[in-house]
Amino acid sequence: MNALEQEFGFQDIVENAADGVLVTKASPLDDPGPEIVYANSAMEALSGYSRDELIGATPRMLQGPLTDASACRRIRRALQEKSQVRCRLLNYRKDGSQYWIEISIMPLLDKSGAVSHFAAIQRDISAYVKLEEHFSKAAGKDESTLLSNKDNFLDGLDREWRRAYRHHSLFSLLTFQVDQFNASHARDSEQSQQMLALIGATCKAVFRREDTLGRIGENEFAVLMPETDLRQAGLAAERLRSKLAALVDRHPSIRPPFTVSIGITQNQLLDERPESVLNRARQGLIKAGAQGDRVTVVEI
Repeated sequence: MNALEQEFGFQDIVENAADGVLVTKASPLDDPGPEIVYANSAMEALSGYSRDELIGATPRMLQGPLTDASACRRIRRALQEKSQVRCRLLNYRKDGSQYWIEISIMPLLDKSGAVSHFAAIQRDISAYVKLEEHFSKAAGKDESTLLSNKDNFLDGLDREWRRAYRHHSLFSLLTFQVDQFNASHARDSEQSQQMLALIGATCKAVFRREDTLGRIGENEFAVLMPETDLRQAGLAAERLRSKLAALVDRHPSIRPPFTVSIGITQNQLLDERPESVLNRARQGLIKAGAQGDRVTVVEI
């Protein structure tokens, strides 16, 4: 090893690596978080922060409203256990723009064998994630929310309506909109895209795996809930309304504050086509929107 070190320095390898490298102290893990003691040139280019700005700060400065909280918890557990971890993470540059990384974190030992620091290798995978999103859209996904797009959702509604008609089973349909939010006027705004992504993530957290979630308009969303009566759908709708309204408290960068209006209905034997169910749910949505921030159930 000594002979190799005479020929080249490992620090030169790290400094000139294509991937970003951060080294932090092993503690504290509580706020403000571990202190950065080293950043290579690639990390400067990736984050937009200079080395002087990074050193002495915490990696949490790179996180933002859409950074996955579950991934952060996974990283924290690994740091607590002083073990290696690898995951995908959304970070934010100094200018506020987003970039995706695949991050690998490993503990570094001091001479006594105790963990004194952590090294994090960060590879920019933004182009790969963008390609994934493109294929998701081709597969029937809305690019902004990663929910089903309109055509895919309506196909699912048609299949469920036919199944319910054959087997005399029930399903509930929920439509909702975020009040005070006009996605069409802010289609290219980063704040608008953040809101849409948060709405999609919140829906996935509230509803079941068997439910179909869709964005069917600029500011209209729908949830198809098989084998679900109005009471059960109403409880789920209230959970959704509460969690969406709480987004502003958890993400103060999302403005203006918004409320949520929700319409719910259930399939009926007299429904001649699936659109009848959707139109009825929309009637409830219109009534809820007129009164603001509430759930309205349309039974017939």
